[in-house]
Amino acid sequence: MRPRAILGDEVEFQRELWTFETGKGYSVWYPGEPEQREEDYENVEYRRLPVVLLKPWIPPEWRAKVKS
Repeated sequence: MRPRAILGDEVEFQRELWTFETGKGYSVWYPGEPEQREEDYENVEYRRLPVVLLKPWIPPEWRAKVKS
């Protein structure tokens, strides 16, 4: 099966930057600024990048599962 061409109306460019948060044993990304947390995580890194969403396959907000 050949991949289908992506049309302009199937792509949504997000103006808001997303936060990519990675730490020991987990990763998560979400729109906006880093979330305030009660717990302190060691070695947490934040990267803020624009996101391109392919519609309808990727929902507007998606969180990675915590790695076990």
